[in-house]
Amino acid sequence: MKQATFDVGGSGIKYIIFEKEIIIKQGHINYSFSKERISLEDVLNEILKVVKSLESEVQIGISMPGIIDSKNIRVLTESGIKDVNIDIVEFFSKNSFIKKIIIENDGNSAALGEWYYRANPKIKNFVNITIGSAIGCGIILNNQLYKGSELKAGEISRMFSNNCKAGDTHGLALDTGIGLLGLKYSKITQNEKILTGKQIFDLYNKNDLLINELVQEWISSIAKTILNLDYILDFDLITVGGGVSENKLFFELLKNEISKIKDIKVQNFMILNETILNRVEISKTKNYAGCYGVYYLLNKQK
Repeated sequence: MKQATFDVGGSGIKYIIFEKEIIIKQGHINYSFSKERISLEDVLNEILKVVKSLESEVQIGISMPGIIDSKNIRVLTESGIKDVNIDIVEFFSKNSFIKKIIIENDGNSAALGEWYYRANPKIKNFVNITIGSAIGCGIILNNQLYKGSELKAGEISRMFSNNCKAGDTHGLALDTGIGLLGLKYSKITQNEKILTGKQIFDLYNKNDLLINELVQEWISSIAKTILNLDYILDFDLITVGGGVSENKLFFELLKNEISKIKDIKVQNFMILNETILNRVEISKTKNYAGCYGVYYLLNKQK
């Protein structure tokens, strides 16, 4: 029995295929055929192509953006994926070789994947944020995934980013997602091409003035988000994942910014956050945390 795990994003799908606890294949599917938001049906068709190619009985785990009803295997809200009102079980039902299907929110999956991979009994309260097209977040409290009353815990991309300017209701995703950072640069320069994360840091290293300004604002927003989460959740550890997490310069800039703003001056005294720098790390599962998360769930729910 093979276990096929998929992490669906706004620009593509990452996947890992496991057999007997060993990775036998991994890859990435780009949505090169679509310039607009992709539909859930198109996503499921791409997943089905991979699964059929395995020529084996298979269990499927899907990590997906948006609010997810994992019990009833439904996607409840749109995100980078549109037209989500699809019966996923019915979609796959004609394929008798598919023996099990689970889905989970991508932020939750990534948190579970990283927490499971680390297997550190000292980490009971844990947060993982994923920097991608937008920003995702998953929360583990007292060794349990926290979903909230309406399954939207961790949907921090929908939080307000500016709390002091009346009428400004833009979401945190706009200020923290590297995909949206590329979009900002594209709009300002009136260039149709949207920069990738690698291209952004290539320009940063060349001291492009606009990129340097945008990257500083972006890093500051992520640092503030981490500190806000710390004051709300008081975590043992927070990890940062997504493709950009493999860039050493990114993490250096982030740690430097956290160091600058971690202590808060109030009138004539300071509120110190002395341990935060020791509780922020790069994800060990990097850009595949979501796949590891649904792999964990497939095996936990046997």
